[in-house]
Amino acid sequence: MPATSVAGLKPNQNKKKRMKKKLLLLLTLTITAAAHAAIGDWRIYMAYSNPQQIERVGEKLFVRASNSLYLYNKTDQSLQTFDKTTGLNDVTITQIGWNTTAKRLVVVYDNSNIDLIDLQGNVTNIPDLYNKTMTDDKTVNSITMSSQHAFLATNFGAVKLDVSRAEIAESYVLGLQVSAIGIDNTNIRLRGKHRPCENTPTWRTEIQLIRILETHRRETLHLQRT
Repeated sequence: MPATSVAGLKPNQNKKKRMKKKLLLLLTLTITAAAHAAIGDWRIYMAYSNPQQIERVGEKLFVRASNSLYLYNKTDQSLQTFDKTTGLNDVTITQIGWNTTAKRLVVVYDNSNIDLIDLQGNVTNIPDLYNKTMTDDKTVNSITMSSQHAFLATNFGAVKLDVSRAEIAESYVLGLQVSAIGIDNTNIRLRGKHRPCENTPTWRTEIQLIRILETHRRETLHLQRT
């Protein structure tokens, strides 16, 4: 899989513009579909009325909208919604990311529970982080893909998820609220801030993750499934 560019971890303006265009397109398509639906179906469409993230997989789009999830097929313009009745293991979705190698969508919930969904709609749950008892905030702020792995930036540090094997490979308490993890060739970098310095936060940007992991080796949390 091509490496993710993290030059300064600055937002890519062109990518943002393309994302906005996609969001507008999806809104138009959703409204059009709803217009042809029965009146009683309006409440269903309204539950997906606020697109937040889009993951494109060929002619299909996984869309996180209003903290819920649906799959839009551009070929036949069909919509497939996902919820607990269709196999999801939680309710409020805060992050999604498609892993090209494993061919699975990583779905993260507000309580740090994790589901993996393939294009056939099969759902695999990874509850390890959700079940882990710890005083740190386990909120996941972003997802970065590299090969079969998904790197989760969290409010306690970083989590490395093996999407192919459906397990947490490594998890690190870094003393940082990590907002983003970037991968550039063999370098892994993160953006975060120390806690709990609320009044005078110290930002640590463009830190090589490998050095931090060496420093915090003794604090490593192993959350592999048993």
